[in-house]
Amino acid sequence: MDILLASLLSPITLAFVAGMVASFLGLRIRVGDRALRVFADFLMFFIGVDGGRGLASASLQSLGAGLAATAAFIVLLPALSFVIARCLTKFSVVDSASLAVLYGSVSSAVLVAAYAESADMGLVVDELALGLAALMELGLVVALVIGALTLRRTAGMAARTRSRVFDVVGGFSLLFVGLFVGSLIGERRFGRWDSTFDVVLMGALVVYMLEMGMVTADAFPRLGAKASRAVSYGLVMPTVGAVIGTLLATVAGLAPGTAFILGAVAASASFINAPMLVRVSFPAANPAIYLTCAVGVTFPVLLIIGLPLIAQMALFWPRLIGSIAG
Repeated sequence: MDILLASLLSPITLAFVAGMVASFLGLRIRVGDRALRVFADFLMFFIGVDGGRGLASASLQSLGAGLAATAAFIVLLPALSFVIARCLTKFSVVDSASLAVLYGSVSSAVLVAAYAESADMGLVVDELALGLAALMELGLVVALVIGALTLRRTAGMAARTRSRVFDVVGGFSLLFVGLFVGSLIGERRFGRWDSTFDVVLMGALVVYMLEMGMVTADAFPRLGAKASRAVSYGLVMPTVGAVIGTLLATVAGLAPGTAFILGAVAASASFINAPMLVRVSFPAANPAIYLTCAVGVTFPVLLIIGLPLIAQMALFWPRLIGSIAG
């Protein structure tokens, strides 16, 4: 409950609510797509730096297995997100692509909550856990490519879609640059930069969430009969992600706390930087669908009941595998 309350009262969440209220009151404050793209590029770099700090302190013994599990996440999660959206909830191609982008990425809020709860539960966490979670952002690339190729076949958007995808994927070079910089700096030498990064990041996030709150409020009237499907997707996809995340991490030999964290972020959906990329890459996607699934359903459910259940999954798989092997 404390984690949920802290999340609901965070500046990011309050900015999102303020944006919705502003829209309902008829206020129009818009951030242009170019500014949104700058925010997205900045966030990619920040995530890379933060993840690189953790990878710098990881042991080589666990790095290979962790990277293998992460590579599987990067491919499986966006692909399954797209297939479930199309086959189970029957969303359009472009809306399914937008959901794959959000659910193929990770939520930083869920990551922080899972990391904090792992300590409270006394779970052992590998040093590379946060770095692997940052690398899972690359699932965005797979989702963008899936959506672009499908849209090209169904709508004849070959040149336009290809240029968008290459443009967005090119921005991921900042993620790798950030990982490299963070690995070089390391945890010990980064201390004096923490406050600067926090201030700049929070400012960008608050402005962006204010914009997304207005976009969501404007789009809600268009949701209509799709509301039940959005709720269904927002519950089913995180369950699939949690099972895959905890199981693959356990098979890779990672600690239960790391399996818990990776399972939590695999179950989460990014509602910060991923929607920016959706706005740029798939502007026809309905924000009310992908934001309702991610922010309105998945996020609060994970914080209230999801994280304890995922922790139990992370503890269950080693016992099951041990009993089978024994």
